[in-house]
Amino acid sequence: MKLLGQLTKGQRAEWIVWMLFIGVLLFAMYVHEPWFDEIQAWFIAQDAPWKDLLFVLPHYEGHPPFFHLLLAIPARLGISGTLGLPLVGALFSIASAYLIIFKSPFPRVARLTLPFSYFLFYQYSVIVRPYNILVFLMCLLAVYFPQKDKRPGLFVGLLAALCACHLYGIAIAGGIALAWLWEMKGPRTWKTYFCNLGRDRRFHWLLGLLGWAILLLVWIFPRPDTFAMGSEFQTTPLWQRLIYLLFIMPADAFITDIFFVDQRLSVFPLGNWLPLLSGVLVGLCVWGSLWVCLSKKARPFLYATYLGMSLILAYYMWQHHIGLAAVLFLFVLWIGWKSPSKCPVYLKAFYALLLFVPLGWTSATLFSEATQPQLSGKPLVDFLQTHQLQDKRIFITWWQVKPQDIPDTHKAVYPNGLTNTHYLPLATTLNFYAPRNLFANFNTATPYRYNMHQARTQAQDEQTLQAWNQGPLPDLFIGTDQLNTILQDRPEEKQNYAIVFRIEGHKKWKFDKTSKMFLPVYARLELLEPHHLAPQDTLFFYLKLIQG
Repeated sequence: MKLLGQLTKGQRAEWIVWMLFIGVLLFAMYVHEPWFDEIQAWFIAQDAPWKDLLFVLPHYEGHPPFFHLLLAIPARLGISGTLGLPLVGALFSIASAYLIIFKSPFPRVARLTLPFSYFLFYQYSVIVRPYNILVFLMCLLAVYFPQKDKRPGLFVGLLAALCACHLYGIAIAGGIALAWLWEMKGPRTWKTYFCNLGRDRRFHWLLGLLGWAILLLVWIFPRPDTFAMGSEFQTTPLWQRLIYLLFIMPADAFITDIFFVDQRLSVFPLGNWLPLLSGVLVGLCVWGSLWVCLSKKARPFLYATYLGMSLILAYYMWQHHIGLAAVLFLFVLWIGWKSPSKCPVYLKAFYALLLFVPLGWTSATLFSEATQPQLSGKPLVDFLQTHQLQDKRIFITWWQVKPQDIPDTHKAVYPNGLTNTHYLPLATTLNFYAPRNLFANFNTATPYRYNMHQARTQAQDEQTLQAWNQGPLPDLFIGTDQLNTILQDRPEEKQNYAIVFRIEGHKKWKFDKTSKMFLPVYARLELLEPHHLAPQDTLFFYLKLIQG
């Protein structure tokens, strides 16, 4: 007890909050049902042949294989995904929270609240992705930043680990390296600097880091048939994306909700001038408040890392990447914290907003996850097992954009819409609680349960659809529009199916933006009586679908 008292002396609040963080995180992970990208990573770690995991899939997944290798430890030891997946994420997130609470230079109120903020706690802790590791490494880099000149091998080693974590880790590490090179120059002339650079061991370490980053970029460079690179269209002009990244994303990371749809920035309509203007104004306030607290020496690290990351985000950014701005600001403030000498009331109020609005987002999201059904395969698996349907011929909806949903700028290129019969993300999600692949039209040539992010030619899709049209009809089908596609040559068969189950899902975003999904499960009429199935109210289902 005496030792415990010595450990907690003067830091009792910190220890209590850290233990509270662990408890809330474990609860949140218990009620959270994994999303597609979490399950995709787990199935790759569990199912993929080592050759594919190391040398094929990185070209399609967009990041080096080290996250998958880490997940492979529990996955291939036989630990279930419901335990192994959150366990890996929790280890890194708990360590990150410890570093923020005990090691960061911020005022106590900031140190005790930051680990619970929306992006750090929910998007990059509860949801298990490579960003859990990225946040931990950024915290470690901040801790060892003062020692980087005396221990360059350690610091560059952490940067190398950050590169191995994700493509965005490579961009951030590159920005830190460039700012460090600028710092090395100091007051010397450029001629003196370059003449002595070759004798600086820090430079030698950074050359090694450059070689490592190039190797990783070659390792993950997208192949021509990578799905995200060739089969989607971009409708948001580049200048709007850059305005968003440079001015609005800092606001969205802490206060506003301009980019609120779970899709890529390149297809999100940012054309309305009013939200753009308001977002820019709030973003400038965020930049200004950051400037007040940031030492002059740390500013190059902010500029280099943020601009480097934005170059990638301009071409490939999803909604959850907004939190990378919060992570970068945390890092640069950590390494260059300067307490404002005079802080007016209005600035204190703005700082309070930056801290406490994300706490509200976290609370709203956790309440939603604890009280509303998430899109999960468990209810479906239970339903199939209860009615002994797991061995039936089950088809599931695939990726498709209808012709009417194609933007006018691309209708000439895609007059028949966009289809990829090979890409079935819902199959991966719903397979998570099943002992094997449940779906007859998913990965038919392999036993794997992950999706290949691989584009298909129109001829390949037409061939696949023709084979399905000519083959045996599905006993069950999950989805609506694609059932009509399969039965397009046999329209009379539509009346032989009835909705027997509904999959419902909710996904919360910040305060009030919730994605809702209602998926019908159709069964052939002849299965109803033998398997004790009751037809559902079709009208009720479509009303719910419209409301969602």
